Amino acid sequence: MIADYCNQYAVWKCKIGTNEYGEAEYAEPVSIKCRKEQKTRLILNSKGEQVLSDTRLYTVTPIKVDDLIDDRIVISVLDLPDLEGKIEGYEVSL
Repeated sequence: MIADYCNQYAVWKCKIGTNEYGEAEYAEPVSIKCRKEQKTRLILNSKGEQVLSDTRLYTVTPIKVDDLIDDRIVISVLDLPDLEGKIEGYEVSL
């Protein structure tokens, strides 16, 4: 069902590791289908800290925290299960 609403596109760069200087390294950019929503809200990041997010993105692509979407770091990712418990998409906060 989420896929039916994914009528926009974003550029995704998957984090593949860190270099010898501790900087993140990313895979080649890939265009993914998504649905973007501009809305400011307070969320928890992966460290449990409260941070502001101004963009929410819905997609069927398995995004991870610290990946880049449109050159912005992913703060949080929530699984979106269907009624049977199968993951049908992801809610990504930027």
